[in-house]
Amino acid sequence: MVAKPYLTSLDLIETVKLNISFPISQNTFSDDDILKFANHELFMAQVPSVLQYHEDYFSYREVVPLRANKNRYDIPYRAIGNKLYAVYFQDINSRNLRPLAMVDPADKAYFQSGESSIAQQFQGETSTLPKADIGYSTSLLRFFYIESNQIVLSANIGTNIQGSLVFVYYLRPNNLVIDSRAAICTGFQKDITISNTTLIAGNNLTIGSTILVVGTDFAIGATDALTAANLNTKINTTADYTSTVLNNVVTLHYELLQTTITSNNLVAFSIESLQAINFDQVPANITNGSLIDFIKKKGAHRTYKFDQKLSKTAISGTVIRFVFTDIHEDYEIGDYIASQFECIIPQIPSDLHSLLAERTCARILESLGDQAGLAMANDKISKMEASQASMVDNRVEGSPRKVFNRNNLLRCAKGIGYGYGRTKV
Repeated sequence: MVAKPYLTSLDLIETVKLNISFPISQNTFSDDDILKFANHELFMAQVPSVLQYHEDYFSYREVVPLRANKNRYDIPYRAIGNKLYAVYFQDINSRNLRPLAMVDPADKAYFQSGESSIAQQFQGETSTLPKADIGYSTSLLRFFYIESNQIVLSANIGTNIQGSLVFVYYLRPNNLVIDSRAAICTGFQKDITISNTTLIAGNNLTIGSTILVVGTDFAIGATDALTAANLNTKINTTADYTSTVLNNVVTLHYELLQTTITSNNLVAFSIESLQAINFDQVPANITNGSLIDFIKKKGAHRTYKFDQKLSKTAISGTVIRFVFTDIHEDYEIGDYIASQFECIIPQIPSDLHSLLAERTCARILESLGDQAGLAMANDKISKMEASQASMVDNRVEGSPRKVFNRNNLLRCAKGIGYGYGRTKV
């Protein structure tokens, strides 16, 4: 068995059973029950203990396009505590960010008409602003307030609006479930359909950095199927790729999601537009039309993307097809997908998995009324918590943090455009 630096759900269950000497045949708690205890401790104790260090372990960025005549936008529902870390305006080029300042709801009347009227109170200093800050409606997007579970933009949003809001927040970890409820990525594939109709010597098929030339690297067969067989044989002699063939369709298998497949004759080589991913299995809980989350295996086991809906024909055996842009660019072999809200590895730093297991033990011992065992478990938790800070705090020790006071008087005095929610650098 290969040692792992993290615990999957089954590893966590096994660790809990060993720590509190559960008999193998015990019927008091099922594996699902143990995971329920683990989830309770994860959300009520472990996640808050990591958040207290303010090292952005659960930080997530969500881009929400602005909509015409819409001032109200829901706070992302997966945000821990239903709160935001920061709100930005992002221009149409998706490059420049402008921080938005939050005002008190009681003061919203002073900001609802847009900044132009406010700027006039500051001796016409709007004229000193950079050109990019004036002359179009998004220049008014500087303030917001919170009402219920929404942020409300203070400026009136018209019909001609461009750009997006960027919400930065702490993403709530998914619930732990049994390992068998997830599908682990084992590779990527695409179908290439061969047609002899326009195929001529000199045409090529490019896979990554490998260029296969018709008539040089493989021959044109008497039929589409024979040409496909010739191409299949050639691909399987290369070092980086494998393939299979069925009639005139060659299925290319590769290990890197970002592998490019192109041709100078896309009629003869019809390349599948969807991205197919091979999995070790597709469990019964993942079905066509269901919602899934893309999750990273390594590191802090973060969620790449969530609430991605499978098409009605996405699943074929252990292969699932996606629109390429629905897959995170860093997704790789070993990562997995799970049903919405689920995961099979605790989404906290791997070094804290043992602490989560110990917290789960304490929770179970408490429910069993084992006061002596509970006292010992709590003592061990206290010792593990004492060493937790050295592992998760100050994530970049060799680089001092830059202190930036965006609201000091000197910056605020530079003008209304920068004094309210924006700093001039």
